[in-house]
Amino acid sequence: MLINLKKWSYWQFLLILPLALGKVVQLTAENFEGETLKGQWYIEFYAPWCGHCKNFGPIYEKASEEMKDKINFGQVDATVEKDLAETFHVDHYPTVKLCAEHLHFFLIYFYFFILKKKKEN
Repeated sequence: MLINLKKWSYWQFLLILPLALGKVVQLTAENFEGETLKGQWYIEFYAPWCGHCKNFGPIYEKASEEMKDKINFGQVDATVEKDLAETFHVDHYPTVKLCAEHLHFFLIYFYFFILKKKKEN
């Protein structure tokens, strides 16, 4: 079914646009665990005043559109959510981190059983 967008008002188009495109979820301390509990997430930590973040924003949005069915995208304003930024060891902007189910277990295994073994030998 084709939709005639010429008959749509600007506001109708803006209301439907997020459904068609990938969506970058704004993450806060309150919704972080609930949102990122399932699936894989790219999470961008940014500062609103950061020039590099402003340049990276459209690229990140486009990536979320192109990969909307494969991976989730989120953003954290690190100037507001300082505890989240500290938890993820963010010390510059923009920083993108991958959060995935069982990723932490893999990293712990890798550290204790692979790296430690190499250090001992």
